[in-house]
Amino acid sequence: VFNSERGGADSSGVHLGDTTLRAQYMLVAMDAEKGIPDLALAVLQNLPTGKYDRLGRASDGVGGGAYATTLAIYSQLVWWMPNGRLLRTRLNLSESFSPPVPVSDASVYGTDIGFVGHARPGNQFSAITAFEYSATRNWVLAIDLIYNHGNATRVQGFQGANAVYSISGTSDAFGFAPALEYNWTSNIGALIGIRVLPAGHNSKATVTPAIALNYVLKRRTRK
Repeated sequence: VFNSERGGADSSGVHLGDTTLRAQYMLVAMDAEKGIPDLALAVLQNLPTGKYDRLGRASDGVGGGAYATTLAIYSQLVWWMPNGRLLRTRLNLSESFSPPVPVSDASVYGTDIGFVGHARPGNQFSAITAFEYSATRNWVLAIDLIYNHGNATRVQGFQGANAVYSISGTSDAFGFAPALEYNWTSNIGALIGIRVLPAGHNSKATVTPAIALNYVLKRRTRK
């Protein structure tokens, strides 16, 4: 991760962010002719590999410090359009739960140098609906519509001899992520896009570019 802040100091370099492990189980397989979508449950575990406290500058904070667990449900359905092209729609819903996080000095939780204590991040809810239109056999136009809601985060500890207790308000953010995808073959493709989250209720505006190379391993079936 590299952060660039308007009106502030950029990251001191490129840093490793948090790592997420995901386990997913399919409940229902898609049957487009009957209007039945893919439906899957997922459990995601965050590993706090990103720096979040003892910061020299705020932009170096690229993690949350919590072993947060996320429960999610994913769905998708493919539609045949009148012109013979495909439209894939997706809906992802997730809720994250975080345990208390030990915090020292300046951190992503707004503490200053000399602080010792902990933070209790609020639950996070996310809803993403997406549309992917196959303009040709190779080119795909895509857009994600995003809503994020965060419950209040509590911070408690000591700044020197003084007790510190603070509670943030809830946060809400709406955003979008357009992307362009090109597929060389049926199992190899690349995507370039950008995620834009305008400033919302207790949330900062962010712009995040994205580049991805996708490879799907196909399983051979024996006749």
